[in-house]
Amino acid sequence: YPDLANFSKSPVICNRRNRCVHKNFISISCFFHDFFRGISSSRKFDCIVDVGCNDLFLLNEMKSFGKFRVGLDPIWKNKKPVTDDHNLMVIGETVETANLDKELTSKPDLIVSRHTLEHMSNPALALSKLYDCSSDNALFVFEFPCLDFLVSRGRFDQIFHEHLNYFSRSSLSILFHKIGFKVVEWGQSYHNWGSLLVAFRKDTKKQNKKLKLTINRREFKSRRDLFFSQMKNT
Repeated sequence: YPDLANFSKSPVICNRRNRCVHKNFISISCFFHDFFRGISSSRKFDCIVDVGCNDLFLLNEMKSFGKFRVGLDPIWKNKKPVTDDHNLMVIGETVETANLDKELTSKPDLIVSRHTLEHMSNPALALSKLYDCSSDNALFVFEFPCLDFLVSRGRFDQIFHEHLNYFSRSSLSILFHKIGFKVVEWGQSYHNWGSLLVAFRKDTKKQNKKLKLTINRREFKSRRDLFFSQMKNT
């Protein structure tokens, strides 16, 4: 749950390609919104939960999409947002530690998360808890760094120590399948080192599938060794 509390305070400009620019930093928040609108079909949600809500920027942007919004982030422990919005609340804990059945007044039908899953020590536990606490027709929209981009481009310099996990499409699909989710749509952003977006739902007709990783150990090691060789010779 990285602290980016000052990030949204800088001016935002959307260019002709609907990307947001924070001064000299290209943000993908516009891309996230465009992706979400494309798969939500103008649906109005009863309860929206933002996992890793940080400064509530995303929840405030999504005010028109639902009735009640909940932010989940340990930076809000023993704090309350300064707002007159009675349809907004925060839970100052992580998904792993929070008693979501007790804290949430209703089952969320939309759960979003941007650049948080990669920071979790136990993403399977977190996703399982979100599965259990959400409504049967809940929509999930997540964004995180993409391992496929990193390996194919040989950009191992983009591995950050605070990221405990890096997901590829195949590894995430395997994780989803084990928990009981199914992918609805994938999205890609090639800015800010490249990120992967995924919309998913509960799989009510779960079937046994044989899923394989698209990036094997040999390929990963080969590209990693090439990266270090190039770094050594530059």
